[in-house]
Amino acid sequence: MAGGRTYHKGQQVKWVYRSAMGYGTIDRILTQAGNADTWRYRVRVNDIDRQAHRGEPAYRVHTGADISAWDGKLPASVVAQAKANRAKK
Repeated sequence: MAGGRTYHKGQQVKWVYRSAMGYGTIDRILTQAGNADTWRYRVRVNDIDRQAHRGEPAYRVHTGADISAWDGKLPASVVAQAKANRAKK
């Protein structure tokens, strides 16, 4: 991913997880030691993303090297998968 920059609380970010993308919002800055790539962040996973990928935790911890800025718009495939998973309940 991008890396090389710092992020602030409330900023929307994305990351690669297994073979998919993850989407969420910075909830807390955990460590600010070292350079921007080594800063650690607690990220709250987007609710629709969690519905699309059932069983995922609500929060994830990532370093600055793992995440990049996100515009807040979920891909149609993620929204469709979440809708399909809700229908299966």
